[in-house]
Amino acid sequence: MILGDIAKVFSANMLAVLTGLVTGFFVPRFLGTEQYAAYKTFGLYATYVGVLHFGFIDGLFLKYGGIEPARIDKGAFRSEFLFLLFTQASMTFLCAFAAFLLKNWLLLPVALLILPANLITFYKFFYQATGQFNRYARLNVLQPIFFLFAVLFLVFFVRTPRASLFITSQVLIIAGVACLLAAWGAADLRKEVYARILSKENFKLISVGFFIMVGNLSGILFYSLDRWFVKIFLSTTDFAFYSLAVSMMGMVLVIVNSVSMTLYHRIAKQAEDLRFASRVKRYLVMLGVFSAGGFFAFDIVIPIILPDYVPALGVISLLFAGFPAIAVINGLFINLYKAKKREKHYFAVVLSMLFVSFLLNCVAVLLRPSGTAIALATLFSFNAWYIIDTFRLEGIKGLGRELLPLSVFLVVFLSLSRLSGGISGFFFYGIFFLVWVAVFYRAEAKEIFKTIKTTRSSSNA
Repeated sequence: MILGDIAKVFSANMLAVLTGLVTGFFVPRFLGTEQYAAYKTFGLYATYVGVLHFGFIDGLFLKYGGIEPARIDKGAFRSEFLFLLFTQASMTFLCAFAAFLLKNWLLLPVALLILPANLITFYKFFYQATGQFNRYARLNVLQPIFFLFAVLFLVFFVRTPRASLFITSQVLIIAGVACLLAAWGAADLRKEVYARILSKENFKLISVGFFIMVGNLSGILFYSLDRWFVKIFLSTTDFAFYSLAVSMMGMVLVIVNSVSMTLYHRIAKQAEDLRFASRVKRYLVMLGVFSAGGFFAFDIVIPIILPDYVPALGVISLLFAGFPAIAVINGLFINLYKAKKREKHYFAVVLSMLFVSFLLNCVAVLLRPSGTAIALATLFSFNAWYIIDTFRLEGIKGLGRELLPLSVFLVVFLSLSRLSGGISGFFFYGIFFLVWVAVFYRAEAKEIFKTIKTTRSSSNA
């Protein structure tokens, strides 16, 4: 059952959320704005590491989408695993050499991330595509636990506020998790006779996944474009504030994206079922509105723990207002493009939305160069994508039905975030969410509670 699968991944990702809460507050407080900005600059560069598999992992994702694990040719899978190791080791060497030539020492740890980060992505995509959510959940637990221990060790024992130490620990942790995965993979596949590594079939996966990869690159740019504008046109302090806002958003996105990843296996099986897609869309809108309430928790905590970062709250509120659109884009629209093998359409959509986001950010910088203006441009970008794809994807109905509840959400959420912050804002938003669900999504809420009740009954039986 779809809600059962979501519950597995959601429960595992709750640990990542809790870890993110701890590290998200400790790291900026400990490092200060200058070193924190350097650390987040590394994170911004590292975002693009996934491009360097050139679509191979995306091709694998499409190949295995909706297929049960028992039907997989393990010999072919071992060949694909070794192909990835070979190509990513080559890219690591080339990028490390380029970092030495350019004497850009921040690029060196990014180069060292290429192989381990893409190996982890390889397994995550494989588990997601084949519906192995227990394995996916276990994999998702490792990295945040190790990073939490590393942060606590650096803060309480090393006590040296240098971004380089946090960057090094992150590279070592990702490499360690990748080594564990490689060892497990080798144990599972060592008896399999594998096909040629540099085969036509493996290179074909690159050609199949290329447009998805370029679309994903455009998507990464779409989601990180605002940070580039802040870094280029605003001060280091502004970049630190905006990076904190993105980190707070990332904590909640762990939950939203866990649902999105879980849905792909089901959507791949039911790509032509329009009623299923429309139903999923309504659930995702509810999830987005619920997730936006996380802002009020941060509005309580940040003034207490990170008083120097209070100006970031204005940016956080605008980014969180985009959660309903983000949930539908990540959970349904992108999954549908991949499930229907519409790679070129996906690429065209993401590229066009990147262009829209670029124009909106340019307008924001020209009219009022501030983090708040850029965050507002980003909010408009999210909702523009939501509206355009609702019309573009055949059979995904609901804009007319959702226009009123989403408009009510935006007005109430933005008003409460400005007029009634802290504990009172958290309380009022909780009441608003319950009333909003009762008025607009009562049937969906009843179905969720019915499923939860059935799941508990079956587990207790």
